[in-house]
Amino acid sequence: MQDGSGSLKRFEVSVFNQEVRDCEKKGRVHPSFDASWADLNFFTYESDSKEDVIRQIERRYPPRKGFVISDIIEIKEFEFVKPRGVKV
Repeated sequence: MQDGSGSLKRFEVSVFNQEVRDCEKKGRVHPSFDASWADLNFFTYESDSKEDVIRQIERRYPPRKGFVISDIIEIKEFEFVKPRGVKV
């Protein structure tokens, strides 16, 4: 379902890997994933809904492999506000 404007919504998603974080705490290197996964990684997705974004993320970064979605926020497009006294 779209928002009625005919365009997809845009979401910013932050993801990390708990297994990588756990390895780092123990001074180890994860055998499969880069150490950068201990930090938040940010991605932008366009979709009809937040639920669809979750499905896409979990397909690409499965929870069974330690990936955790930290946050998902919808990025609202700003509306142009005409400043006072300015003719457009």
